[in-house]
Amino acid sequence: MPKIFFGKKKLKKRFGELAITAAAIIFLLIIALLLTIVNQAETRDIERISGINKIREALQLYYLDKNYYPIQPEWCSVELDCSNFSVEIKPYLQEIPKDPFYPKEENGKRYSYQYKTTPDGLEYKIYADLEKREFYELSSKGGFSIPSFK
Repeated sequence: MPKIFFGKKKLKKRFGELAITAAAIIFLLIIALLLTIVNQAETRDIERISGINKIREALQLYYLDKNYYPIQPEWCSVELDCSNFSVEIKPYLQEIPKDPFYPKEENGKRYSYQYKTTPDGLEYKIYADLEKREFYELSSKGGFSIPSFK
């Protein structure tokens, strides 16, 4: 079998081609990783909004039965069972949604669903910090009178 020898110029050229190919692959992998991270944050934000909407639907059913919302005059994390919130809402919502990052706090954001009502329970507001946007807030009709969480 004949031996194949490469000259120094050919070897340097092959090494250069290999280095450029490796750099291009690493660059593409970094872009794919960044897109995945951004996608995951958007997915978690969609999950947060969905969780708030599930709570909203349960609150509407609760209100139809009782003519008021579960009373919570101070901001409280739904995940922490605000004044027996989960007990009161359980007939209308089997499982209380939790923020995907609960109980994480980072950069001034508290990753949980915050709930508050007027003292008489006739209006409510739900608040959640998001990753891709500042926050998401949902109010009952007239709930705009409740000051925002932040």
